[in-house]
Amino acid sequence: MNDFQSDRRALLLAGGGLLLTGCQGLDFSAAGEGAGVQIIGAVVVLARYRATAQQRAVAEKRTRELVAAAVRPAYQNRRVAIEEESKKKIAAIEREYAAHSPPPGSSVPLTTGVSNGDSPPNSGSAYAIQQRRKQEEIARVKAEATARTASLNSVMQSIGGAPDQTPPPVVGPNVAHLASTRDRETLIAALTSQVPRFVAVPVPAQGIEAEKSGKALVVVMDTRTQNPASENVLVLDRVPPVGKDVKLDGVTARIAGN
Repeated sequence: MNDFQSDRRALLLAGGGLLLTGCQGLDFSAAGEGAGVQIIGAVVVLARYRATAQQRAVAEKRTRELVAAAVRPAYQNRRVAIEEESKKKIAAIEREYAAHSPPPGSSVPLTTGVSNGDSPPNSGSAYAIQQRRKQEEIARVKAEATARTASLNSVMQSIGGAPDQTPPPVVGPNVAHLASTRDRETLIAALTSQVPRFVAVPVPAQGIEAEKSGKALVVVMDTRTQNPASENVLVLDRVPPVGKDVKLDGVTARIAGN
């Protein structure tokens, strides 16, 4: 290896991006870049052109899948937490009523209780009244858990993920709103810790002249908005390793898989 080749390899290694191999014949001079070969870090962008509707759709779909995979563990943990919290509340209600319920057969006057305007006063035996109240409290806890799970599913869908089995929607807008805020914060935190802001997503070729000298086509996507960071398809001189961070169009993007 001559001195020029040694210096060139050292520069590539210092670039922190993808190390190109077999680079004989590439012109790394300013004149070479001006001739149409742009070198960004260690990635060669041979050409760029405006993405088609199909390429954009593919890039957006793959980005949603990437985001959903990253937040799914946090989503599933939140679902389990909601279920466990509901079970604990129901168990506490069961213990409370078991400790203070009157014995079966005890009775109270038929007019015992206070009507709320929507239902008649409590009536029947004291034991039956307590049991009915217990079931009402348990039903409220279950409805709250169902509303929170529905809100969590809505958040998952809003960031492109497919939720697990969806429970029927239950009224409780205040509960759902508060849960949605907390759930969104949790899932977004999981997203930002697992996925970088920008990813380079492979897209299908269109058979045009600009693609002929390239080995890979990518669109740089913003994972926070799940929209393209630019309208361009970048034609690369080789297929970069998945998971590597590279400099593309002025941003650091992670290479995503198919």
